[in-house]
Amino acid sequence: MEIKLAPTLNEHWYYVDGKGPWPSVTTILRAYPQSEFLTKWIAEQGWSESQKIKSKAGEEGTAIHLAIERLIAGEELNHTFYGLKEWNKIYSFVNWYKDFNPKINFVELPIFSKKHKYTGTVDMCAEIEGVKYLIDNKSSGSIHPHFRLQTAAYANALAEMKAWDTEQTAILQLGASNAKGYRFVAQKEWKDDFKVFLSVKKTFEYDRGDQAPPVLLLPDTLKL
Repeated sequence: MEIKLAPTLNEHWYYVDGKGPWPSVTTILRAYPQSEFLTKWIAEQGWSESQKIKSKAGEEGTAIHLAIERLIAGEELNHTFYGLKEWNKIYSFVNWYKDFNPKINFVELPIFSKKHKYTGTVDMCAEIEGVKYLIDNKSSGSIHPHFRLQTAAYANALAEMKAWDTEQTAILQLGASNAKGYRFVAQKEWKDDFKVFLSVKKTFEYDRGDQAPPVLLLPDTLKL
């Protein structure tokens, strides 16, 4: 199937074989209750400033994901093209890779659940000591509870697609404040997490109804 990002100004929605758009897993999880810590942080920073910080963090996260994809493809990276925080997190991925020696089968794999109508992109599917993992790379300062719902949704979609039989989901936190510089937290009971994800999805649909964000109709080329 063809999974294509819809041209929307906010959130991630995708077309699947020309149908949709359908929301991504991360878009659906915006309906997950916001933590008290995050609410306090936004209040302290102010809405405008907090959104700038989140946007910059998103850009850094994208750069780190692309760097990891290049490393897995066999490329050599140079620190001069990255900021110090980015380079530290990329380095922590290399440390994790050397420690766990994963056999990586998929990287940045688009997924879609036909049954539940959601989309997303899986960071990695890998075998470690004979166990099949679905791994999501995170550059955030903490491992939040809803991360498990995200990986569970991905695992369910991959099973539905018959693309990967996930035995455990896992969060790989890069740049963690410990000796190794990363945290690798696995979850065996991801099917229980998926049930919670479906509950959050119902809340998302209740809030939105049948409304999708406006899709921009823009030309492929421009000329004055």
